[in-house]
Amino acid sequence: FQGLCALDALRYRPDAVTAAFVRYLRETQCNDGSWREAAGRPPLEESSWVEMHFAVRALKAFPMAGEEQATERSLRRALEWLRRETPATLNERAFQVLGLGWGTEPRERLQPLVRALLDAQRSDGGRAQLPTLESDAWATGLTLFALHEAGDVSATDPAYQRGIEFLLRTQFEDGSCWVRNRTWPFQ
Repeated sequence: FQGLCALDALRYRPDAVTAAFVRYLRETQCNDGSWREAAGRPPLEESSWVEMHFAVRALKAFPMAGEEQATERSLRRALEWLRRETPATLNERAFQVLGLGWGTEPRERLQPLVRALLDAQRSDGGRAQLPTLESDAWATGLTLFALHEAGDVSATDPAYQRGIEFLLRTQFEDGSCWVRNRTWPFQ
């Protein structure tokens, strides 16, 4: 799913490869409208919420000629799942906003979800993946991306600026940032 989003970001034109992936997406969608996450390595593979937002973007970005109705049904089921389910983490809330935003959810319906992301900002300007963790670059960067990309929050917004300041303040000289690993050490 991530690959299709990367291709969309590169403005890749739909072709036989993207059609095969979109067909696969539709065929692997669960009855409840979701896609199941298989790897379980947080934060990028934390839960079905991650898969949902990638799938919604892929379905929107690469429509298949002659199969519009099937794709629209799949997209509608995905958006219903995103509206119905309750995210448990900041990560999931950010992916919910992205999925609904890319699925063209009306702005007035997105506003309470956007407000929850804004309210998750800590006094240091950052955000944390879990309430028990410190603010980090992943949670802060993902939230800023969701707020701007789907939440219609301007980069000049004071809360957005405080998030950027956090990221700049916590990065190393080479531009990288340290994020505590939450993956169970199985490798």
